[in-house]
Amino acid sequence: MRQIRYSIIVPCYNEAENIPLLFNKFSEIIKRDDIEIIFVDNGSTDNSGRIIDEMLKDNSFAVKVEVYKNKGYGYGIKSGLKAAKGRYVGWIHGDMQFPLNSVLTAIELVEKSGVEKIFIKGLRKNRSFSEYIFTVGLAILGSIFFKSFYWDINGQPTLFHRSLISSDNIPDDFSIDFYFYIKAIRSGFKIERFPVFLKKRAFGESSWNRNFISRFVLAKKYIYFIFKNI
Repeated sequence: MRQIRYSIIVPCYNEAENIPLLFNKFSEIIKRDDIEIIFVDNGSTDNSGRIIDEMLKDNSFAVKVEVYKNKGYGYGIKSGLKAAKGRYVGWIHGDMQFPLNSVLTAIELVEKSGVEKIFIKGLRKNRSFSEYIFTVGLAILGSIFFKSFYWDINGQPTLFHRSLISSDNIPDDFSIDFYFYIKAIRSGFKIERFPVFLKKRAFGESSWNRNFISRFVLAKKYIYFIFKNI
């Protein structure tokens, strides 16, 4: 029986065209038995779920979690966390913008650290000016109100020791990234960041990062999260 040490969640919402690319790339880079990739069909309305089922047949490293109705990005990740068997858990977007080998970089950082309670998060590079300004604004706001330094809150991939998981008030939306970042710092975890160079989406479009308005809506959710939790 496989002894899973690392569980990586890939939330997929209407990513039917990207899913075969995800499986093919993961099958190329995963050469050890202690890593599981959890594909979450996060309430997709396209053929994402069926395609995941087909791809599972030839990829023993992968498992599927199905969310029948989309309740948010964070809800999909929470569903994956419930199924995760690894001592270290984390996630990466399913849009193929983040190089999947960055997951292996995060794992290497865990293993080189010699520290059990560690929180790994990518630092996004190759971003547009407007996206960068948005990131800076959120970082400044979060750092002021939570009295610690936070940077690139939504950077990917994310990987941390599962002791950080609890059932109390984990957000259902994109603020789940900020939630675990804050919790890691407050819990005394060692924070490690590393550069991740983004690529263009292979297919489809983001379900949230489409334009200024969509980023403004996300900012409102973050502000609500901040004032709810300070």
